[in-house]
Amino acid sequence: MQGLSNFKYTNNDNINVYFVNCDEIPYRRRQLLSEIDTFTKFMERFNCSFDELCEILDMYGIQDKDLFDYTITKTNYLIATDYIYTSRTERVGLTWREKKTYYNVYLTVNQFVSLSLNTVATEIVKRRFPYLLLPPFTKVEKRFKENIKDLPKTLRAKVGDIDHSILFDNDLTIGDLIKLYTEENYANSEVEKPLYSVYSDGSDIFITLDKDKGGWTLGVTFEALSNKDWKAIEDRHVFSICLYDEKGEQIKGKWFEGKQKDAPYFKHPLVEELKKFFIS
Repeated sequence: MQGLSNFKYTNNDNINVYFVNCDEIPYRRRQLLSEIDTFTKFMERFNCSFDELCEILDMYGIQDKDLFDYTITKTNYLIATDYIYTSRTERVGLTWREKKTYYNVYLTVNQFVSLSLNTVATEIVKRRFPYLLLPPFTKVEKRFKENIKDLPKTLRAKVGDIDHSILFDNDLTIGDLIKLYTEENYANSEVEKPLYSVYSDGSDIFITLDKDKGGWTLGVTFEALSNKDWKAIEDRHVFSICLYDEKGEQIKGKWFEGKQKDAPYFKHPLVEELKKFFIS
């Protein structure tokens, strides 16, 4: 619930105002996705159809509570009138009485919705630009962190018994858990991961070039990739870029700022490889 805490329900609690479940309210998930600016603008930015958006959300198991939230601030989506209240005790003459303040509940966008939309945006980039899933734009690494060995050894253990850090560090799916307990050596498996990361506003797609040199990354946009606009990538303004001397030592107190084409990393082999897809 945005904007209020320490409240009470009035007559009933058939709607859990802590987590949105569209089955409990008069608005369906697809209706909200098709009407709310956050999602319509996302679809426009990533040239994504409504059906594709819904399909990807379902594919990754993204729930209503990850997309929406409740608030006491008025929106176009009224959920319930005078549904919750706060109270305080005030003195009236020689007595004390409870004063209640009632609030309507509305639906709004989850304040962390960008995390879910980053997942969707990453999937869209995979589909639109499959060459970014091939070498040299990928790296092979261990699928799981070392703490995966600390999973409960018995199938009688409950999911709630798994240490939260294991779930968080390894980004475990239900499928992973099944395979970890049924497939030999799955805990030691390797995966090929792309070198890019995507942010749902579309203005930032970063391709990792060199982790050792101050995390050098090439900044591109979905629009530039779609339009094969290499000039937009060259002219992108970058700043706080680490500089190195001829011995490969970082020059302290000096940073590059300017057009990306003049940045010290722009002659990196990966940049040259990417350019080939723009001129083909």
